[in-house]
Amino acid sequence: MRTLAPSHGNRLLLQRRRVGAPCEDCALPPRLPERGERAWLSPSCQLDQGPVDPPNIKDAEEPKVFLFLSSVIQLMENIYLDLELEATADHPHCAGWIQIFQAWAEAPLFRRAWQRYSWSYGRNFRRFCRRRFGLPSLDVG
Repeated sequence: MRTLAPSHGNRLLLQRRRVGAPCEDCALPPRLPERGERAWLSPSCQLDQGPVDPPNIKDAEEPKVFLFLSSVIQLMENIYLDLELEATADHPHCAGWIQIFQAWAEAPLFRRAWQRYSWSYGRNFRRFCRRRFGLPSLDVG
């Protein structure tokens, strides 16, 4: 299993800054967590709080938010491939990423972005997300 996870998280934060997506609308952190911190997502999207109402985003912000969320999906696929999650998802070293992916998969805006963009990602990755996180299957082949 490769150890590239820290660089993936840093790329995500840089991409958010690049597109100017507001942190709170994407349910993503303004910074990486400190060692030992449980929460990686904003408080509005904690795993133990159940479903969250979709945030209201302004029409002018929607392209930025969805561009950013498409990069989140790309990050997930990169991590899926780099960490070979098909075979290693239950390994303790992958638990943090799996927990983050689950929280993202439960976020209403992320689910809308998944509906828009998932068709463009690899079939095995889409199937993994359907099985593991309950994301809808939009298989095109």
